Amino acid sequence: MNWSIRNLLFTSTVVGLSISPVLAVNITGFTGDYGSTNWSTTTSSNGIGTVSQDTTVLDVALNCDLNGACPSHINLDPLSYIEQSISITSQMSGIIEFEWIFDYLDGTVNAGYVLNGNFISMVTGNNNTTSQSSTAAQTVIVNDGDTFGLFVQAVTNPGTVGTLNVRNFKVKDIPFEFNPLQGVALGLPLFIGLRILKKRRNHKPQ
Repeated sequence: MNWSIRNLLFTSTVVGLSISPVLAVNITGFTGDYGSTNWSTTTSSNGIGTVSQDTTVLDVALNCDLNGACPSHINLDPLSYIEQSISITSQMSGIIEFEWIFDYLDGTVNAGYVLNGNFISMVTGNNNTTSQSSTAAQTVIVNDGDTFGLFVQAVTNPGTVGTLNVRNFKVKDIPFEFNPLQGVALGLPLFIGLRILKKRRNHKPQ
């Protein structure tokens, strides 16, 4: 293999490596684009809820007291529900990662995250436990412009208290897996062009 081909393959491989972004944590905690002022909160018309947030922890809660007593305007019809959510529009494509703890009193409750209007429950069961937590970090892939949110709901007993505590919140780049052959492929058109140019130079009309 002559020097020009070796140099081309080396350059192509370097080019391939250069387009591979390094996996890095861009955001840690509720800071930057995911800071508290960038989230929107929504409470159902028959409910009452609170959102408490700092740079490390976010609490999304249905705010009836632990004895199931709610303010007088709350509709306690068993067929009704109360819910509280918080959402944000992603400013980048990446992987959202977080851990969570969910505490509740009784009744049928639900908690999870929402991605572009699709609810994904993180809580299992009802009426038989008062606390659940993540056994591993929850991961959600988001694209730039996606709407991501956290959601708490009491379904059959609106007097139920429920608090979703989110911690260890991070947003990471999506890794790009590099294959050395990709670098070669990137330089292949250049290599062919150089070969054609060389042939033309070697076969100049006399």
